[in-house]
Amino acid sequence: MENEDGAAREITLLIRDYLNFILVEKRLSKNTLTTYQNTLKTFSDFLLSEGISIYQVTSKELNSYIAQQSNLGRAATSLNHNVSVIRNFFKFLINKRNINLENPALHFVGPKMGIRLPKALSQNDMEKLISASFRLGNPHKYRDRAICELLYSAGARTSELVEIKITDFLNLDKENELLLLKLFGKGKKERIVPIGNLAKIALQEYLINERKLIKAKPKNSNHLFLSIRGNRISRQVVDLAIRDACEFAHLKPVSAHTFRHTFATHLLEGGAD
Repeated sequence: MENEDGAAREITLLIRDYLNFILVEKRLSKNTLTTYQNTLKTFSDFLLSEGISIYQVTSKELNSYIAQQSNLGRAATSLNHNVSVIRNFFKFLINKRNINLENPALHFVGPKMGIRLPKALSQNDMEKLISASFRLGNPHKYRDRAICELLYSAGARTSELVEIKITDFLNLDKENELLLLKLFGKGKKERIVPIGNLAKIALQEYLINERKLIKAKPKNSNHLFLSIRGNRISRQVVDLAIRDACEFAHLKPVSAHTFRHTFATHLLEGGAD
């Protein structure tokens, strides 16, 4: 029992060291850091349950872990990401901590991935979904409709949407001007996208009827979408808003990425390059 506790403490400390390293050196986002932490925690739990020391891990043990995760229903993309995280973790142990061990993931080939894109919604179904977000009885109908309209009109990622600030808009208060939005994607790369008139109206009505009634926390005073406590909304709030709208509209559940794919599909169908 004492040996097990010692092994658990040791691998926990090694993972903590690695997470601190990538936080400082790689400057990863909090979301990415949390993903790395969860992946390594699941991997360490597997090793401890099998009585395998971190110094004993080979490609055989890694293969057993990946097989276990696959049997639990994990997708190939997720499994390959796990392999990548574990590979980089062992690189850190070898190169930065000077631990004498082999990298079990160095030449490990993960499961093959098929290319699978979300199915785009028809314009009719998209209209149904957005209309359902503004349903009677929804206490956040102005916010949820604005979320759906922006995801569709701007082709925004969820991670971009929750970070939108009011000052990221150009011409929001000008009725006859094209509304423009600055989005900051991966690596803080900026792009400016035009926003359709229906989305502009939804935003203006959200700001008047819901956003201004919320007392924002000082650090979130400029964020567009806020929770009732005045904090920036989470990605889970966006997912829940979409799920509830799909259920009300009697549509199959879709993700925020479906909006992005539908946005691109409808642009192409409309003749855009």
